[in-house]
Amino acid sequence: MSLNSIMNSSLSGMHLARAGLQTTSHNISNAGTAGFSRQELMIGSRIGANTSYGILGAGAEGTGVRRITDSFLVDRMRSQGARLTHYSQMDTTLYDIETVMGSVEGGAVSGAINDFFSSWNDLATPPANDALRHSVLHSSQRLAEEFSNLAINLNSLADDLDLQIEAGVSELNARLEAVAILNQQILTTEAGSSIANDLRDQRELILSEIGALTDIDIQSRNDGTVDVIINGRAVVVRNEAERLTVRRDEGGNGQPGRFIITTGERGQEISIGQGHLSALIESRDVNVLGALENLNEIAATFIDKINELHIQGETHNGHGVMLFTGTNALNMQVNTAVENDKSLIATSRNGFDGDTDLAKEISAMSNTAFDESGNTLGNIFTGMVVDFASRSGSSQFMVESQLQVVQSLENRLEGLRGVSMDEEAANMARYQNAYDASARMVSVVQEMFDTLFNMV
Repeated sequence: MSLNSIMNSSLSGMHLARAGLQTTSHNISNAGTAGFSRQELMIGSRIGANTSYGILGAGAEGTGVRRITDSFLVDRMRSQGARLTHYSQMDTTLYDIETVMGSVEGGAVSGAINDFFSSWNDLATPPANDALRHSVLHSSQRLAEEFSNLAINLNSLADDLDLQIEAGVSELNARLEAVAILNQQILTTEAGSSIANDLRDQRELILSEIGALTDIDIQSRNDGTVDVIINGRAVVVRNEAERLTVRRDEGGNGQPGRFIITTGERGQEISIGQGHLSALIESRDVNVLGALENLNEIAATFIDKINELHIQGETHNGHGVMLFTGTNALNMQVNTAVENDKSLIATSRNGFDGDTDLAKEISAMSNTAFDESGNTLGNIFTGMVVDFASRSGSSQFMVESQLQVVQSLENRLEGLRGVSMDEEAANMARYQNAYDASARMVSVVQEMFDTLFNMV
């Protein structure tokens, strides 16, 4: 083997040591970069020269720089992370609903219902007088106000979720477009034999952000690009991304319509998988609007049943009138005529002084069954409060359990692809020593060249 061969072999060692130091420096610099996967210089032996002594080595060469990651763990992390964001948002909404409704004992509506029937019980005890009628009027006004306030608060929760859903869809569109752009950049960069490690890290980070919004499937292509699939529909194909739109259908009876997400030129409805965005939609359409629907049913039943009895009464001013107006919790009000003249509050069907048969029947409605299970109106509302409290407690447990799953996967993934300063420091020393040794070999070969030249 010639001195030139030895020189080339030594220089290859210097070049690789320098590339190794560059890779190590890159890892250290990105130790705090979100989504960064540590990189490793791959080294292989050069094909040696066949001599009379046998095959003599020709040094080393770099075969590539690889990302240290695990696609299986990444996919699991993305899927489990989608569940966590879904459960967390559901838990937040259930807590907000529970807060708005109040406790079973101290809830504003529950207290107003009790006060309403209590005031009628007092009025049912002869003799009826203006003070007792004023108490009934006040309790009726308070009850209508509490129903309306609760409906307003639930609508406010729905409005807040509306804004979050629209923002979530915009964010999802931006992330999908970013993946399409990175697909093109990766395709261009990897047209040769190189692997765009940093671009792939950026894309993987964005895919994890998309995964937090909605559960997705990733289909990798041989050209380095990926397709993003939501519930069977490809929304990113190479460098093309479909834009999602959001609209609401028509609601009714005092509550807004549900949200619908569409995609494509024809506006085809697309179902969003588990994740923050789907939890926002479910929280709004199922939990908040479900609570509002139940509240409206309770208010409508209350209005109908009370009015059905009250209009049977007789007062000094004639036939009984409706005590309440409205058809749901939001528009429930005390009849303006009654507010202006509390003598219109009827206590009996014949209008005789001292007869309080109607007041007793209205008071007795506090213990009247209004469903097949024998629940009173107060119990029906209390049951709704208890149901949401129970669901909120279960939701908290699900969040805590899922958080442990995600943290376990995070730890495993970080242990694999995270940058270890101790390991990088050891690599730095190893490459530095390799560089010094190769440089020393170059110096020795140079001295041998000088000796040969001086002999000529």
